[in-house]
Amino acid sequence: MPQKPLPANKIRQLLHFSVDDYFNKTETAKGLRIARSSATKYIKAFKSSTLTLTDLENVGSAKLAKLLFPGNSHPTQSDRKVRFLDRIESVHSRIEHDRPIIWIVARQHLLSLFEFVSGRSEVFRY
Repeated sequence: MPQKPLPANKIRQLLHFSVDDYFNKTETAKGLRIARSSATKYIKAFKSSTLTLTDLENVGSAKLAKLLFPGNSHPTQSDRKVRFLDRIESVHSRIEHDRPIIWIVARQHLLSLFEFVSGRSEVFRY
């Protein structure tokens, strides 16, 4: 699920600081309480656009994200996150298809644990 865009006031502050000669992305991101990767994403989008700071003065968060990222409804996800989501989808698919096997293994493990603790082997054998 994509993240919500940053609040417009934080984006405007970030972009205002980014045009300063003594700009420090790490300190600015920390001061605004945003991730450096988010700061980088918004700064790159601003610098590659034809927008100016005055264009962004009275624009809300959603509109601002659309101006900075015109092809997307939200900022693009990193390649790392896309790879991670693909892996999770693969894991979910394997669990979904192999569920009976997982259930059998879990049941066998629990039975062997019960046998060990209780000392009885004839209980719960089918």
